[in-house]
Amino acid sequence: MAKDKGSTKVTASEKGSGSFLFSLPMLTLVLLVSGACYYFSSHLWCAYNMGLCILPIVSPFDLASHLSIHLMALNFVLHHPDVVVKSQLPETAPERVESVINAIDELGHSGSFMMNVGDVKGKILDEALEKKLKEFFEAKKDSDEEFLLVEFGTYLGYGTLRIGRVLRAMNLPEEQLWRVSVISIDPSSATRAVAAALWETAGVRNLIDYRMADSGDVLSELTSKGRKIDFLFVDHMKDLYLPDLQYCLDKDLLKSRAVVVGDNLIFPGAPDFKKFVIERTDLFDTEIIEGKVEYLTWPDHVSVSVFKK
Repeated sequence: MAKDKGSTKVTASEKGSGSFLFSLPMLTLVLLVSGACYYFSSHLWCAYNMGLCILPIVSPFDLASHLSIHLMALNFVLHHPDVVVKSQLPETAPERVESVINAIDELGHSGSFMMNVGDVKGKILDEALEKKLKEFFEAKKDSDEEFLLVEFGTYLGYGTLRIGRVLRAMNLPEEQLWRVSVISIDPSSATRAVAAALWETAGVRNLIDYRMADSGDVLSELTSKGRKIDFLFVDHMKDLYLPDLQYCLDKDLLKSRAVVVGDNLIFPGAPDFKKFVIERTDLFDTEIIEGKVEYLTWPDHVSVSVFKK
């Protein structure tokens, strides 16, 4: 029997919300207007982060940009021929979630900038998670201990799609699969609707406990409930990387040999976090892996750190 993932888990009454959204007559107008806003604001955002633009982007463009890429991605995925066919497969079929991931990557490579971990760096996440899961179940095969994975920054739900694909591909027995708890945290209401629809289409929605909240609030809840993290994927606001990690350390939220993966260490950059996980060799064994900014050729780094205590 599937275990209760918490009161914040998307309920059955919300199913199909993505397809309902696309039946609204106003969607075409929204996409046209917000798409134009996205085009200009995303290019300005890139220029600002590269030091080519001195003005920070704080305007209605930001909101329109955020909404438009979510709607664009959802529309593209739901109408992608491969997704239409493979969404009819059983939820347990890895090909089903694979089709959604591939469609998002295709959109990204077509020139639509998206803040996903992407297909190149995503493989680093996949490999780190698969290795940790195998280690956990080999050591705890006769236990009912929870494997807790926490993701900071849901965005389109792409990272959790990759996590779901790893879980499906491992073909874990049901009693082991339901020992894995995946909590994805993002305060955006646009994320809630779109990510849930993509997870539903991919057949992994029942594996994910989505929290529309700030990372600090969820960490405080985990602390109060005595839950500890096995795998932490950090991909939210870059100035929160280190404070949130330090909170985990201060509150003893990381299990021994917990894995912490940090994305975007060069672009947009999280230099204080990167410095911390490299220099604090008393706490972490850290590998810095070269990659590319999602769907671009610019260099980026991903950290994979193993907690030593």
